[in-house]
Amino acid sequence: MIIDANGTKKIHQPMRLVSSSADKSILIWSPDEHSESWISKHRVGEVGGSTLGFYGAVFSSDGNLLLSNGYNGAIHIWKNENDTWKPRVGVSGHSQSVQDISWDPT
Repeated sequence: MIIDANGTKKIHQPMRLVSSSADKSILIWSPDEHSESWISKHRVGEVGGSTLGFYGAVFSSDGNLLLSNGYNGAIHIWKNENDTWKPRVGVSGHSQSVQDISWDPT
C-alpha cells in the first residue's frame, strides 16, 4: 500500500502476469530490467497426484495472494511473503454427491 502526497491510501501492485497450465504449474512473470521481455520469476503448482492441472489463476487486488482453480474443482491459494509464494489452505469439499454417511454416537 502506498500513501500519496494528499495522505490517500492507494494499492500498488508491481507489473506481473500469471499463467496457468495443464502441466500442474502456475508461473508468475515480471518484466526483465534489461530487455523488453517478460521472464518467469516464480513457479508454484502441484507435484504428483492425479490432478490434470489448472484452468486459471488470478492475483488479489494488492497482488499478495494468488488464487487458482484446478481441473477437479479445487481452489488453490498462495500468499507472497518476502518474495516467496507459500501455499495456503483453499476451499475444499466433495466434487460429487455424498452417497452414504454414518454418525458416531460418542
